[in-house]
Amino acid sequence: MALVQQDFNPQPDTELVPSPVTSDSAERQTDIQEEVSGSENDYEPRSFTAGPIVTVIVGSKRKIYTLHRSLLLKSPFFAGCLTSGMREQQDNEIVLPEDQCRGFDFVADWIYNEPVRDITRGETQDFHSAILAYVLADKYCMPALQNALIDKLAEYMLHSYFNPDSILLLAKLGVEAGPLHDLMIAQFAYDLVNYPSTYYPRPVDRHSDSGNSEDDVLSDLDDGDTRPGWLEALEQVLTHPGLSTKLLRKVAKTKKLRENPAEYPEKHHVAIDLVLGNSRGQKRKADELNIASNGGREELSNVDI
Repeated sequence: MALVQQDFNPQPDTELVPSPVTSDSAERQTDIQEEVSGSENDYEPRSFTAGPIVTVIVGSKRKIYTLHRSLLLKSPFFAGCLTSGMREQQDNEIVLPEDQCRGFDFVADWIYNEPVRDITRGETQDFHSAILAYVLADKYCMPALQNALIDKLAEYMLHSYFNPDSILLLAKLGVEAGPLHDLMIAQFAYDLVNYPSTYYPRPVDRHSDSGNSEDDVLSDLDDGDTRPGWLEALEQVLTHPGLSTKLLRKVAKTKKLRENPAEYPEKHHVAIDLVLGNSRGQKRKADELNIASNGGREELSNVDI
């Protein structure tokens, strides 16, 4: 079959007439072009990750932490360092030689919204690190972190016998009052009353016909359940002028109440008291907070640090 080839003769191109450009459409085209390519009129980024970095040097070994300035400013302590015209503001560097890295680790994680990690059962070092963190959180005016640490410390104490060295550590840190001090004294007293053999040996029962004298019976003690070193630590607590009286009073009260303090950590939470205009972030206990006065109401704002 023969194929017939036909010529294709397209019509001449039709000239397109552009629509008139208005001032509004020209501005929109310019705005779109700027959004695509970026320009000097591009707005400032809102993400904290684009903000300046502050170097925080902690401890005698000068451990370096690099943290975002905008997040540090949530703490009244660090805000004072970085906005008061001091050297820290000019250099974006804060030196904390007396603070401990073991505690500051908790602070650095918390600033970036990391939850307080669990304290491993039986690990006294982890427990003491959390105590160091609580003391720093109080120093830096971070009440929300204090409350989160109280919850974790109480959870640990609920499942572990209280180590007398812990209350001695708190005393060495100069903490003689406050929510953590009260909770630890109360828990120590509770364990002393309910689990005494954990701290000091028990007399061994003897039959009267065993041939041992009364003195031998009283001096023969079973220290199988006593934790190594805890008796010596208990003796240090009982001879400490700032701890002995508080502990003995709490022991007497515990015999009547029989309430495990670790089951109610919220009783030792710090109330957040940020009154409008109060930049220092002062904190008071809940029972001291009086919002209404003379028919007026103080404005309170929540914080996340």
